[in-house]
Parts: sequence; C-alpha cells; structure tokens
Amino acid sequence: MITNDIGGENISQGLTVAQLIAHLQVLPPDLYVMVPAEGGVNHLCKARVTDVARHPRDWTRTPVGQFRELPQDETVGEVFSAVLLEF
Repeated sequence: MITNDIGGENISQGLTVAQLIAHLQVLPPDLYVMVPAEGGVNHLCKARVTDVARHPRDWTRTPVGQFRELPQDETVGEVFSAVLLEF
C-alpha cells in the first residue's frame, strides 16, 4: 500500500496546484484518483477551474463548504480562481 498524504496540518490556506503536482509526481501514473463521498469514496471524473468566494457564515469544523462557486449571491470577500474536483 502506498501512503503519501497530501496537505495536512501545515497547509492552513489550502493546497495549491504546485503542491498537489509535487505529491502526485512520485505516484504511479495508473493509480485511480478518488474523493470522499457520503458513506464511501467515488472516482474523480472531472477537474475544472472556476471562480469562488467565501460564504458569509463561518462553517469551520462542519461538513458544509466554506466557499461558494460564482455566480452565487451569498458570498463575501475576495473572488479567486480555484481548481474544482468533481466526482
């Protein structure tokens, strides 16, 4: 079994594309990419770039997303681009 944790406690502002690539480069290219889902895991099927902004409510330590994809009325603060991974 390969263990190569990406991120963790030392990445307080989230994971960047450069950090993700650095970790993925050392893995076998035929590994599947999967993401957590309710009650298990699913194959990652799509990656795209989108604009996001923070939700006005602080959802820290809850399973609710801290950010909203634009256009979304309920956002505050700076809008920035991010890679969105979907299953």
